[in-house]
Amino acid sequence: PEYDWGRLLDEGLAHLYTNPMAAIGPGLAVVFAALVFTMIAETIGDQPGQGLRALAKATRAATLGRRVTAAAAPAAGTGAPGSLAEVRN
Repeated sequence: PEYDWGRLLDEGLAHLYTNPMAAIGPGLAVVFAALVFTMIAETIGDQPGQGLRALAKATRAATLGRRVTAAAAPAAGTGAPGSLAEVRN
């Protein structure tokens, strides 16, 4: 492309004392993009089930006006009291 944020930021930093807005604009764009990508990743990670598949299902249901019910959680294990995990075959 003709320009990219890294080059714009580099050129803006070279002239930081004469024109600080030349560096602030691309810097804010990079920070905003990072925050958006982080929020998207957190949303995908918070979805129960199969990650992207569950997110796609929830999105389709929301656009169709339906409500998605979460999968039933497995029953509490019958392992020893105080155990952190239960392994099944």
